[in-house]
Amino acid sequence: MESVKEVELECAFGFPGLPVALLVSLARLKYLALSNVNLDADKEIHSTSPCDVALEGLYLRGISPGVMKILTRTLSNFADALCKLVLMPLVPLVEGFAEAVAELILTCG
Repeated sequence: MESVKEVELECAFGFPGLPVALLVSLARLKYLALSNVNLDADKEIHSTSPCDVALEGLYLRGISPGVMKILTRTLSNFADALCKLVLMPLVPLVEGFAEAVAELILTCG
């Protein structure tokens, strides 16, 4: 819906069909908050087509490296729109999380 500008998704894991395309489509919103979202979609990351990105604020807490990679790929051509990036990892860190964060930060400038 065009009227929706902000989505907050919490505790989404173990969904066998949380489609990568749905996650990518959320980047058209102004604000997106993901908390405890786990998606292992390495095989699907390269099959998603980029969409228009309007994200001004991105809030990430305890997300999986797979989600981070999807967001990095989605934002790679539209990082200029992003004004605020908030990252809050959970302890202990998941393997690959630090590398995924570094890639996202480099992509977003």
